[in-house]
Amino acid sequence: MFWDNFTRICEENGTNPSSVCLQAGMGKNRPYNWKTGTLPKQEELSKLATVLNCTVADFFKEEGE
Repeated sequence: MFWDNFTRICEENGTNPSSVCLQAGMGKNRPYNWKTGTLPKQEELSKLATVLNCTVADFFKEEGE
């Protein structure tokens, strides 16, 4: 759920996961851990949401919410 929403939000913002992570002060390879099912830490989620101008909850919404 997180990975699908995160990549969708990135696309909607005209960017990609690696670029967002760099802007958030994380390594560009950090997203690949999440793609395999690991979830980001709360601090990382907050930074990602700030860069993408969304809420942390947006990363965990079911489709259609």
